[in-house]
Amino acid sequence: MSTEPDGSMVSSIHLRAGQGGACRVFLVQTRNRAEVKHVQLLFDEVAQYCSVRPLALGVTTAFVIQSGDDHPMLASLEQILKEDFKFSMVHGGFNPGIHRIVEDLAMETMSHLYPLPLCGGCGCAEPFPVWLTIHRFSERRLKGLFCERCVSSACGDPQALCRLVDPGALKTSPQTSVVRKRSILRFGMTRGREREQAADADGDPSPGNSALNDSKDLIRRAS
Repeated sequence: MSTEPDGSMVSSIHLRAGQGGACRVFLVQTRNRAEVKHVQLLFDEVAQYCSVRPLALGVTTAFVIQSGDDHPMLASLEQILKEDFKFSMVHGGFNPGIHRIVEDLAMETMSHLYPLPLCGGCGCAEPFPVWLTIHRFSERRLKGLFCERCVSSACGDPQALCRLVDPGALKTSPQTSVVRKRSILRFGMTRGREREQAADADGDPSPGNSALNDSKDLIRRAS
């Protein structure tokens, strides 16, 4: 009788996700490239403490933030945007409705839209997906991206987690481990210093380095 482990047997399931918590969508109307860079620099600062993902950049600039608690820094950011820009708004939560509004405004103003990954379970756009990796004894891995809702609905059942990735013949056992890791998610946003240099070189009217530094200091003090 062969002692080789069954290649369809799952040894472990790894879930990598953001910090969790509520999402907020920040939508800003800008007048020039310098204002766009100003907004980017502010969200670069916030990205040191929360998961931040850009949704649109240009006349319509939008970011979504995921924070594990009601961080006072976010209230400071909302106030700064209201004071420094012609129009800004904050929407609590991320859903298809607010995503469609951002998409429509970005297309109307010819702003750049950032594509979002789609959940492998329900097909919805998800700014902060859960990376699900299935490790099998055959050493072959299966991976997928899913929204928190789909993962949460299956999280207590390793077999259900496997079905999210592959509805086929994957098998689990009492020894199958589920490992979950949470961290701040980063999405390749340009480093703040590079953006500051680009803003300095831009000929458009800008809020000025002193005003920008004051805004960033306010965010840091609230963090």
